[in-house]
Amino acid sequence: MDFGQARFRQMNVLAVAMDRADAYRRCGLNPDVSLPFDYDLWIRMAKQGFRFASIPRYLANSRMHPGSKSISERAAVFDSSMRLLKQHYGYVPFPWVFGYTAFRMDGRDQFFEPLQPSLAKYLASLPAGLRLNPGHPCRFLGEWFAAPLAGICHRLLINNALSRLNPGMSPK
Repeated sequence: MDFGQARFRQMNVLAVAMDRADAYRRCGLNPDVSLPFDYDLWIRMAKQGFRFASIPRYLANSRMHPGSKSISERAAVFDSSMRLLKQHYGYVPFPWVFGYTAFRMDGRDQFFEPLQPSLAKYLASLPAGLRLNPGHPCRFLGEWFAAPLAGICHRLLINNALSRLNPGMSPK
């Protein structure tokens, strides 16, 4: 997987990453980045041509708790992560804008309290995204308009897979 190409479209990125020592030595942690320091490291590694791969087995474990920075400082984590995306790519993708907008509207941490999509949150994400991406309004509008269709297709695929696994059960 090439993180440079993925541009962090997903809210949940690896909790733990294993990397080669020489890659870490070449990039190192940026002391000016305190919260999403792992995102910053991965982005800079991708920009230097390092490749990332998924290993289909568990190598480490992680635990989240309400006192962790990712949860207790959620607003700061969103702000810092979106600032990194703007710094490195000049753009904040729709999933980040939508997650941030939803958090601002309902305060759910989106880990212990999963994101609850709604029409009001979707509509509120439009001006937020345009404000965050003033140089790319058409790109953001394209992602914004495509998001509901992508959600519907995802649900249809999941429902289809579930119905094949459990032919007698109907999806919700």
